Amino acid sequence: IYDRYKHHYENLGPCLRSGTLSDLLGAFTGHASILCAAGPALAQSLDFIRANRDRALVIAVNSAVKPLLAVGIRPHFVVINDTSVGSEPTLAGLPPMEGVTLVPHCLSTTGGGSFRDIRFFGNFPGQPFPKRDSLLLHGSVITTAFALAEYMGCSKAVLAGVQLSSPDPYCMNYAAGSQHEAHASGARGGGLSRRWPELYPVTAADGSRMFTTLNFLDAAQWFADRIRQASLEVVNLCPASILHGPGIALDPSPRLPEAPDLAARLEAIPRSDFSGRAQRVLDYIRQEMTRWKTKQRAAREAGASLEAARDFIAASDLDNSSFMLQRFRAFDNARFHAAWFEGSTLGQRTEGARYFLGHMEAMCSELLRLLVAQHKAISDSRRP
Repeated sequence: IYDRYKHHYENLGPCLRSGTLSDLLGAFTGHASILCAAGPALAQSLDFIRANRDRALVIAVNSAVKPLLAVGIRPHFVVINDTSVGSEPTLAGLPPMEGVTLVPHCLSTTGGGSFRDIRFFGNFPGQPFPKRDSLLLHGSVITTAFALAEYMGCSKAVLAGVQLSSPDPYCMNYAAGSQHEAHASGARGGGLSRRWPELYPVTAADGSRMFTTLNFLDAAQWFADRIRQASLEVVNLCPASILHGPGIALDPSPRLPEAPDLAARLEAIPRSDFSGRAQRVLDYIRQEMTRWKTKQRAAREAGASLEAARDFIAASDLDNSSFMLQRFRAFDNARFHAAWFEGSTLGQRTEGARYFLGHMEAMCSELLRLLVAQHKAISDSRRP
């Protein structure tokens, strides 16, 4: 929950300046798309992507952006639906992404200013913006990219780097240059026990043995059924993929028709205007600032006694802020639990209370810092 609040607050200004998913509805009807994931086989598809960038929309998932940029391929769209702070490195430190549209969930990171063109999807309870359209997704961000292509009216989706599996029985492998490229054990399947910590053995479309997590196995089955029911023509470039079945053709080099109007359509994408909501957003920010100032003050006052700390911790469980705290920086929930709930002495419980209260104060300070920064940026933008 902390991750979502962090990104929600960071995105208040960008949401005010940017468009929404509805701007893209049917914008590329009849066009082909190339959906790029960060599977290790992405490297084998780079020449195809480069050769067809003028014939199809290149839609990259967030983890595939850096591998593509490293070889000089700039996608037309980048999609991210992961709301955790763990996804932030995928878009951190990017150069200015001119000509690239980011399509993030409203609770996802947006890359710290690298993207000027953003179209948000999804919603957050109590947001100071109208309800946005959402994308159907499950288990893997590549399903979000597919939903985006479908939403924009694409008639064809070519899948690149979409393996949802790995030749490594102990680790999911990823494309070179991606966030998790170092995730590899070096093993290749000799003398396996078919027990944990080995990954689940699966058979790829070409008959090769691969390995995957239960999450990706579920995602692949869901995605295959989703494709079966969709109206798009789907081609998977990677034969060593567990995504196959009815409606999915396997072809490492399909021929795509020319698309002479693609550049013009990219230039003509409309943008929703939320400038009239600036005051409403500022009011919302002040409301949220009051909320966290009140919580911070209560945390300080709860340090007066063990009884006060107990009441504060119980109240934090009720309002979910204790759950938020578990995701904040280096807060160690096991350490707190051992001291507060399992501690047998007054000193142990006191240490647990101080640990909780100190981190709660720090979390409130961080959220307030984000809100103050957004308030200032929005206020400054309204000055003549």
